[in-house]
Amino acid sequence: MYEEAGLSLDASQIPVLENEEVLQSFNSSMDGLSFHEAQSRLTSCGSNAIDDEEEESLFSKFLEQFKEPLIILLLSSAVISVIMGEIADAIGIFIAVTIVNAVGFYQEYKSEKSVEALKSLTAHHCSVIRDNTLQTILAEELVPGDIVPIESGYRTPADIRVLE
Repeated sequence: MYEEAGLSLDASQIPVLENEEVLQSFNSSMDGLSFHEAQSRLTSCGSNAIDDEEEESLFSKFLEQFKEPLIILLLSSAVISVIMGEIADAIGIFIAVTIVNAVGFYQEYKSEKSVEALKSLTAHHCSVIRDNTLQTILAEELVPGDIVPIESGYRTPADIRVLE
């Protein structure tokens, strides 16, 4: 990541370096990065966010419902019912399993959508010093070399090196 920003730094060295060495390694200062340098690093390093997992298809999520042990047991009993000639029982079991799985799938789908909506409502902000000015930005816009002031009660917006 640091190489992408043009920084020659081994991440394992950061905790043992002196403050001035850390600032020098990140081509930064206590005045913070310039706006243009921060934008450049954001472009080269990417945002300060964890990538979301690849979305499963709705069909595969529906099929996941059939992997539950109780559902497998019920489907097995439906197969045994067919073998024993009890077709009506097998159809009844299969319809019940399908309804239960459809309801479970719908509830899971709605809860995932609710969680996504809540995530979008809670954008995390943080304070940062850029161009020798205290600014509030989205935590996703933090880049290597940013100076982040921390006070009691603040959430730490990223992996950071404490300078003072």
